[in-house]
Amino acid sequence: MTCSNPAMLRVRLQDITDNIDMDTHVAQIELARQTYSHTIEILPGANDNRRYNCVMFALGIETDRVYYDMARRCPDEVHADTNFVQFLVDRGFLVEQPSPKPGLLIAYLSEGRFRHIGKLTDRCRIQSKWGIGNLYEHATFEVPISYGDAIQFFLPIEHDPVLNAFIEFAKLRGVSFGGTDG
Repeated sequence: MTCSNPAMLRVRLQDITDNIDMDTHVAQIELARQTYSHTIEILPGANDNRRYNCVMFALGIETDRVYYDMARRCPDEVHADTNFVQFLVDRGFLVEQPSPKPGLLIAYLSEGRFRHIGKLTDRCRIQSKWGIGNLYEHATFEVPISYGDAIQFFLPIEHDPVLNAFIEFAKLRGVSFGGTDG
């Protein structure tokens, strides 16, 4: 028997993503389909899905060697995460859009804080990376409950501005990149 209780599905998705044994996530998502009606599909990712997060995927830097070289020189708490998304919004790098359109970024917020970000493939389908787990395609609110109930849409930004913004973000947190500091 399946039910279409979106809140209960989101709680179940939270339980799945909280499980540190990521090798079980795909089977658990499929098992959840037997109880909760959902359209979540697991997508093939880069060679090592666990090396990147939702922000890196959404911004297109999940395989970028320049970003990885910079991030490696930063303390663990300074990386492309949802704090970096907030920085991009605050500095005007991410420009909010009033409604969903294919190609935009979609950000999820809880209590006014960014919690997750993905890419819209059409008006109601998203590709996103859940933590350091798998890459999924899903409907707008087929995500873990901790990602929140508020959404915002943004124009994507080009590669070089993302890297330049990361340098600025890191420098504000006390990181020096030597030759890239200016």
